[in-house]
Amino acid sequence: MPRDVYKVTSASIEKTGKGYELFVLQLDGKIRATQLIPTRRTDQAFDKVYQLYISNGSQITDLVGKYLSLRLEETRYGFQFSSVGSCDAIADFKLLLDRSCGKAFHTDLNIIKILSRNGYQANPDDSITLRGDYSNLNVIRKNDTVICYSNIVDYTVLTLENMRAIYDRFYKDKKVETLNPDRISEYALHPSRIVESYQRYHEDNGKLLSRGDISVLSLGDRLTQEQLEYLAYIHEY
Repeated sequence: MPRDVYKVTSASIEKTGKGYELFVLQLDGKIRATQLIPTRRTDQAFDKVYQLYISNGSQITDLVGKYLSLRLEETRYGFQFSSVGSCDAIADFKLLLDRSCGKAFHTDLNIIKILSRNGYQANPDDSITLRGDYSNLNVIRKNDTVICYSNIVDYTVLTLENMRAIYDRFYKDKKVETLNPDRISEYALHPSRIVESYQRYHEDNGKLLSRGDISVLSLGDRLTQEQLEYLAYIHEY
């Protein structure tokens, strides 16, 4: 079950009949969602609501008015939340915008839902244009992913419309030359870019040391002449 964003309209701590403490959130003014306050150190270390709870003197009222990105599940005990990805989706999305420096990126933060609730109108293709300093960017939701990309019309760059064709023709199943026997790489198509996805192993025992992605071509990046000629060719038929 994917995460979605919800506005917190109240936040408190309660105890169950057996004495267990709960985080209690009212989401979107109508959903009462709970989560047992974690007691194991490993769970506490990765629980964002718990970290906020500790840093704010054992209270979570600072969440009120913010949008949380979380997984919500209806159980026999009512709605329970888990897997909190963000305690302030708007601030975290702005951080992504600033870090991207105008380059395309994708995220699981459903900023589309937040913008729609705050009066932003959808474009004919269901994208939404940001405002102010970010008015040159659009966001669109594809499946469970939000893609942020330049809305400046330029037919010589990688776009949402031509990305699949470029990937299939120039990158899919193509060998990646790494010149390193301890590194395995392959091209992959991500929502906002084409990447080289790699795994690096220890040269002696074959243990996996690291894995990651290196951007090869992002939405808005200039295409080569060969790629442009290929697009022109397939558009003729």
